[in-house]
Amino acid sequence: MLVLGRNLGDSIVINDEIFITVFEVNEAGDRFKVAIDAPKEIKIVRGELYEEDTEQRKKVVRMKQEATKRKKR
Repeated sequence: MLVLGRNLGDSIVINDEIFITVFEVNEAGDRFKVAIDAPKEIKIVRGELYEEDTEQRKKVVRMKQEATKRKKR
C-alpha cells in the first residue's frame, strides 16, 4: 500500500489515465472530497460496497485497520 500526503488541489496520477485530486477539505481537516477523472470503462465504487464481496472484503478490512493504526500515532 502506498500512502501519500496531498494538499487541497494536489493530484495523484495512476497509469497515465486516472487522476485523483483533493477537491475539498473541511475546516477541521478531518473530512475531504476527492475528484476522480478516469476512463468510463474503469469501475469506481466506494470501499464499503466491497465489504459485501468476500474476495474484496479482506482488502478493505486490512486498509481500514492500517488507517486506524496510523490515526492513533
